[in-house]
Amino acid sequence: MARFYISVGANLGDREQSLRKAIDCLRRTEGIDVAAVSPWYETPPWGKTDQPPFLNGAAAVDTDMSGQDLLDICLSIEKELGRVRHENGEPGSSTSISCTARTRGAVRRR
Repeated sequence: MARFYISVGANLGDREQSLRKAIDCLRRTEGIDVAAVSPWYETPPWGKTDQPPFLNGAAAVDTDMSGQDLLDICLSIEKELGRVRHENGEPGSSTSISCTARTRGAVRRR
């Protein structure tokens, strides 16, 4: 089993609701155990600065899935929640939801 950290963020629409829905989707996914969720943090946009601030957070998840499988699930969650990729997906672009697998580490189960 491995631990991954999933970042979630949004700066369009009801940002907090979007983040909560993304975490709920992770919780409902078979084979994923959401171990912890961070508080939400508001951050200014970077790169493309003429847009609303972002609300960001993260979840620690434990799974036997590969990183690619988890990334595919994150992309399907974005699609389910209505993400429309703007400006060719440039970093810092406005988004209704972003869900991305970030890192991986070993997890020991007791």
